Amino acid sequence: MEAGVDLAEVEVIPSSARAQELYLNIVKGASEEILWIFPTASAFIRQEKIEAIQLAKEAAKQRNVKVRIMIPTNGLIEQKVQQLKQYWFIHM
Repeated sequence: MEAGVDLAEVEVIPSSARAQELYLNIVKGASEEILWIFPTASAFIRQEKIEAIQLAKEAAKQRNVKVRIMIPTNGLIEQKVQQLKQYWFIHM
């Protein structure tokens, strides 16, 4: 570690509901870019279920936020990604 560099503050959040709320607020508040890396297709599906993907769509449409997603592909994911691309190209 470099001398004089401030370390990020770390907070343990024991409540999964509170952690989800904070996470969604971060997505809602994005002003420039949302960068996601999902290790599995299931991780992407979970984001859809908690409406994080919808929040990213709204950020892209309303505030011109750039959204980038890295995810392993399969048939279902490829279809969903194509729908997202189509949505973003039509609404931007």
